Amino acid sequence: MGRLAAMLIIAMAGALALAGCNIGGLTATAEGDGDANGDEDRETLAIPVEVELPHRSDISAYFETTTRVEAEHRVEVMAEAVGRASSIHVDEGDIVNQGDILAELDKREAESSLRQTEVQLRQHRTELDRARRGYELGIIPRAEYESARFAYEQSLASLESQRIQLDHLTVRAPIAGIVTELHARTGSMISSGSPLCTIVDPNSYRLVINP
Repeated sequence: MGRLAAMLIIAMAGALALAGCNIGGLTATAEGDGDANGDEDRETLAIPVEVELPHRSDISAYFETTTRVEAEHRVEVMAEAVGRASSIHVDEGDIVNQGDILAELDKREAESSLRQTEVQLRQHRTELDRARRGYELGIIPRAEYESARFAYEQSLASLESQRIQLDHLTVRAPIAGIVTELHARTGSMISSGSPLCTIVDPNSYRLVINP
């Protein structure tokens, strides 16, 4: 009896051990199947897309920038002579036409030099006329006549130079426009090449853009 009971106990213990192994195997298999199903779900995840052939069409593009309004016709009026400004005929904001007088420099010295040159020219013209008559009559040699002619021509050229210098003492507007800046006043000393004023043509404003 005791031996039979011991054999039954051993048989039951073996059955329980076998059942435990089978349950563990089923559990592992279930987990393994779950991973496989997850991979399958991820692989079959679909994203909708549309496909079409390429075609030509128009596009538009723009960019933003900043710039300054500039005048294409903007002149810095420079004096061409040296002298004291005896009168200024314009002020900032004045509208001027081409050729209008902007300023006048002291002309007393230039006018004095011009009168002296005119006197010399008349003297040399008289000497040239006398030398021409003497040469034609054979009284004086040709060299003396040529010398008188050269002196007269030199005085004539000097007179033309004096007139140009006198004209430079009057500053005129090179273009029509508006006086936007005035750098000199009556009584100020003006040197050659120094800016006297700025003239801008209001019809030449533009926006300069460098894309």
